[in-house]
Amino acid sequence: MNRRTLLKTGSVGALGFLTLGAKGCGKNLSTYVNVVISTLQELSPLLPGQAQFISKAVGIAKTFDDAYRAGKFMDATALFENLAGVISQIADSAGLSSPSVKVAIAVVSIAMRGIAVLLKDQTSDPTIAAIVSESASKNPAVRRQKSLVEKLADEKEIDALFAEAVPR
Repeated sequence: MNRRTLLKTGSVGALGFLTLGAKGCGKNLSTYVNVVISTLQELSPLLPGQAQFISKAVGIAKTFDDAYRAGKFMDATALFENLAGVISQIADSAGLSSPSVKVAIAVVSIAMRGIAVLLKDQTSDPTIAAIVSESASKNPAVRRQKSLVEKLADEKEIDALFAEAVPR
């Protein structure tokens, strides 16, 4: 897929995955992680000054996916928070003057929201909910991670994103 096609269809495709919700996608976050990784890789030549951060984000995304697949929910949420931080650094430092860069960052952001929706849905599992609740009561880092997931998975914000992103 070339960059133009990715940027044109990526945000609508990623947003389409969001509308399916966790039930449509099961427990597999790899689709969203692949959107993050491929979009960041497409973004790299557009932001050569950010290559180090982009490479770091890609590595974190891959490690996140591995941790999630291995059932290491707490490790995965910590990596998710780390990934969100690096993506924010990229966006803050990118000098968002190019429409292509803006769309690519938006695609990554939408995919991150999709991941957050699925992570939040996983807490409906009583075992995971108990682990998260107990850990959050003892650990400020876990509270911060839980808050990030809830913020990115906020239904009102996703509805607003969807309304804005659908081509009309």
